Amino acid sequence: MRNRVSAVAGTILIALGARSLEARPDGREDLKRAILALGQSENYSWSVVSKTEDLNDPEIEFRMGAIRGATRKDGLTYLKTELIHEEKEVLLEGAYKAKLRTLRTTHFDWLPVLHDGMFSQKGYGGTFKFYFRSLIAHIVANSKRPTEEAEELLVEIRELKDEGEGIYSGDLSGKALEQMGWRGPGGSTEVDRKGSARFWVKEGLLEKYEYTLRGKRDYRRVVVDRTTTIEITKVGATEVELPPKAKDLLSTP
Repeated sequence: MRNRVSAVAGTILIALGARSLEARPDGREDLKRAILALGQSENYSWSVVSKTEDLNDPEIEFRMGAIRGATRKDGLTYLKTELIHEEKEVLLEGAYKAKLRTLRTTHFDWLPVLHDGMFSQKGYGGTFKFYFRSLIAHIVANSKRPTEEAEELLVEIRELKDEGEGIYSGDLSGKALEQMGWRGPGGSTEVDRKGSARFWVKEGLLEKYEYTLRGKRDYRRVVVDRTTTIEITKVGATEVELPPKAKDLLSTP
């Protein structure tokens, strides 16, 4: 009888243990709340730094510095970065709100970014190589505010690991890796794709996140090994002011 009671008790304990494991949160809801809280802030700034070991990549022809961005709760966003192209420094600035986007560089004033991801050359007399022109337009056309990008990354993580102390991580799905792999002509990373994402939360707000991408592309046999880190700063203490021409372009339906 005693053995039977022990067996039943053991079965109950195992079942309770399994139920406890099933109920244990993976931190996904906490991370969602931290992203949402950042999005509800009046404003914030961020920086994007990409460390890459891409080999035989046409992008070896230039280098891009950190992207610095600033955004408001209403969606108005400004960003800028410096690129080295043909041994010359080119300043790139971009601005957007909703579906309207505009950019300017060292060589020309603000121009609208078109729906196909390129920019209008009306009023611009100079020329850029097609690849470089498509790249700078791509940077602005595909820029996302950290809250938007972090939400998209989280959706593509099947198993999120709670590392403790506000740190969460997980492997990314193939869909996310395909989107991250696009870097201009040549399409996305198509072979041996692997990637992961990591998030840091502090005082209930998303503070930093990073994602990695490794794989190969058919285009020029590019080998990709890239880590991109996004850090959020000046929450509630960021001013977003645009030049008049940029404002006009963002207010034109």
